[in-house]
Amino acid sequence: MADVTAHTATTRVWPARVVAGRPERAWIRSPYLLLFLLLLTAYGYTFPRWADWNQNSRFNLTRAIVEQRTLRIDAYVANTGDYALIDGHAYTDKAPGMSLMAVPMHALAQVVRPFGPGWLAERLGANEAFAQTLNPDGAGTSAERVYIAASLYLAVLACVALPAALMGVMLARMVERASGCRTAGVLAAAIVGLATPAFTYSQAFYGHIPAAACLVGALAALVLSEARPSDRRLLLVGFLLGLAVLIEYPSAVAGFPIALYALYLAGRRAVLFGVAGALGPLAVLALYDMLAFGTPLPVGYEHSALWQEQHQQGFLSLTRPTVDALWGLTGGSFRGLFFIAPVLLLALPGCILGLAQRETRGVTLVVAAAFAGMLLFAASSVMWWGGFAVGPRYILPAVPLLTLPLGFVLARINRAALPWRAVGFVAVGVLGVVSGTLTWGLTFARQNYPPDTITDPVRDYVVPALRDGDVARNVGMAAHLTGPTSLLPLLLLLAGVGALLLRTLIEAQRKRATA
Repeated sequence: MADVTAHTATTRVWPARVVAGRPERAWIRSPYLLLFLLLLTAYGYTFPRWADWNQNSRFNLTRAIVEQRTLRIDAYVANTGDYALIDGHAYTDKAPGMSLMAVPMHALAQVVRPFGPGWLAERLGANEAFAQTLNPDGAGTSAERVYIAASLYLAVLACVALPAALMGVMLARMVERASGCRTAGVLAAAIVGLATPAFTYSQAFYGHIPAAACLVGALAALVLSEARPSDRRLLLVGFLLGLAVLIEYPSAVAGFPIALYALYLAGRRAVLFGVAGALGPLAVLALYDMLAFGTPLPVGYEHSALWQEQHQQGFLSLTRPTVDALWGLTGGSFRGLFFIAPVLLLALPGCILGLAQRETRGVTLVVAAAFAGMLLFAASSVMWWGGFAVGPRYILPAVPLLTLPLGFVLARINRAALPWRAVGFVAVGVLGVVSGTLTWGLTFARQNYPPDTITDPVRDYVVPALRDGDVARNVGMAAHLTGPTSLLPLLLLLAGVGALLLRTLIEAQRKRATA
């Protein structure tokens, strides 16, 4: 018997799960804990890239707030080209949410600074594996650079990797609630979390994945309700949608369908409590903009120092979607999501399955609208490829939502008779391996993400990097492992946790089959 828990179709919500007539297992014995550990281990293995303009711009604001009590990044702007120039002063041109979230982490790093950077810099300087990743003409491993890198790594763990791992758990639970299949939820979340560009940006100080975690959290607050969403849940939905905008402005496009879904489920209460919840993050955004730019509106991109030509086209580079951009974002070898992660193609039949069932139709429409909205938004940009990037990073806030339709497909496979079930899972496995190989290759190749001057990054960037043994700095190098071999500890850890996770799922499925 397939791993399916009984559920009764309703028009708006799903009832509580029932597992073999008994209460659910305690959290500590749940596969969700193993899924969380699996994802967090993967996301925390890579160190931040030192020459990344995007994350440097965001972290410069964090440093300015903690170290100088200012919003101006004049003292740090030399490490980035992503900045706004107003009245002779430099500011980050990014949404401020990530920078503000990292303030406690950098403040903590300031407290322990006297005890670590010098010693750590000396150790890294003597580490041949780490030294091989450095630019011979660069600044080396000075105590100051090591301190900033360590503080940034701490910020990534707390503000990106941790929310990303929690997001995977929320997605798995939503799939289980919608399809009645726990196995499908856990596997779908693991696939999207480890074998798509969501993996890449869950280990970097970018806003895309934390914004996605806010969107997923808002949707989960609605989907996982036992009845109509309570006032508290609606406040939470509004807060998370507002926080997503504070972190990454374009996430408002994906958040709009979620807001409409809340309105459908709760009526006018959603407007009252949703707006009340969103007021906090949006007030912080308005206050930041007033202090930095003298206006409550976010105008950082309007004053970007190096991208004036692009931002003067249309509305801050937004014109209209083009066929070339749509293909490039989806199927092209340059930045195509389904080229890099073909396993996500299964989300299309998953949407069909979701729309066919009354109880999953609403959430499927939300996911489809959010993804389509982000796709059209990114395709309207004159810089749709996103500069140095792995895949179409502009649409990433909506990509994790594809876990739901992917989970619907896995649930259907898991319900099939044994021969067809085996064939289905083998096909998903092949697509997952291809997706993981391409994603990991693009993620770990060299010390920067593939530049936009290379139109076929797999052939012309990943392959040469592997041939040269040039792999992004990671935890394995602390053990003096070099090149691709430095990834072996991560692979072994993931294999061990993954095997335990699969064993837990299989045992649970056998118990249900014999109950």
